[in-house]
This record gives sequence, C-alpha cells and structure tokens, in this order.
Amino acid sequence: VTNKPLEATMRLGKVLNETPFFPVTETPVYINHADLGLMEVPKRKAIINAETGHLFKVASDNYALVTHQEVVDRSRDVVDKLGLEFKENIRCTKEGGRLYASYIIPTVESAVNVGDDVHLELIFKNSYDGSKAFTVGLRGHRLVCTNGMTVGKDLFRIRAKHSGEIRLDEV
Repeated sequence: VTNKPLEATMRLGKVLNETPFFPVTETPVYINHADLGLMEVPKRKAIINAETGHLFKVASDNYALVTHQEVVDRSRDVVDKLGLEFKENIRCTKEGGRLYASYIIPTVESAVNVGDDVHLELIFKNSYDGSKAFTVGLRGHRLVCTNGMTVGKDLFRIRAKHSGEIRLDEV
C-alpha cells in the first residue's frame, strides 16, 4: 500500500519525527523449522513499515489494514463537507503505529464562563499495532490550563475493529 507524501504534521508548532504517512505492507510470516526448513505460518501475516522494515504486528489473515493516509484523507473529507473553519492536529506515536487526528471547530462553541469556552472536536484514531480500533468520535474540547492542557468529553464514538472489511465511507 502506498501513501501520499506528508503535507503537514504539526504539534505545538514543531514537525513530529514520526510521520503517519509511509508505505505499509502485509507479508506472509515464516518460521525456520529445524527439520523442514523455511515454512509459511498459516492464517498469519505481518504488518510492516515498508521503508524501515519495522514490524507492527503479526495478525490473523482476517486483519483489515486501514492506512493512516486513508484515515486522514477521509477525516479531511468529512470536515470539509461541514463547511466550517477547523484546526487540524495530526500526531503519530509508537514508530508510526498509532495515529490520532483531531479537528477542533472553533466557530461551534459554548461558554462555561466568560473566556472559558467548549468547542466541538472531531477525532479519528487508527493503529497498525493492534492497540486501537479505527475510531471516529465527536466531543467537547476545553482548554483548562495556560500551558495548553485540554480535556474532552465524548458525545459519541464509533469503533470498527480491523477485521473483515472496514468501509471508511460508511463509518
């Protein structure tokens, strides 16, 4: 699976070292049997960063790979269709294995107190390492400290395991 080049991955004004956009491959898993030699492991596949060779996960053959690029492309489509201004925050951790994309919509707000607003935030999560299901959520986003710390309250969340077939356009 190939992906588009990185457009911009920013957090606190710094480009992150772990970009979410790199080629990911699914490859058979083999063992080296002492008597029989190299043998393919049935019903298993490896999920690998094709650039670095980093192994994210050995998965069952039912594992449905959803690339971070697909998630970001779909999330941008969703936000663009709303026709509202947004602030995008995309970050990636665990050697690119986990993705978190956030879209804060500053024009949709509710005041808790004067100068203390809650904004609408769309979130999208994905992983290659099996730690997270593909997730779409909507929450209230609130700045709670001058150091930038925020809290959120989920309004709803939809999760889809990486098994079978995941249709991003339906989620």
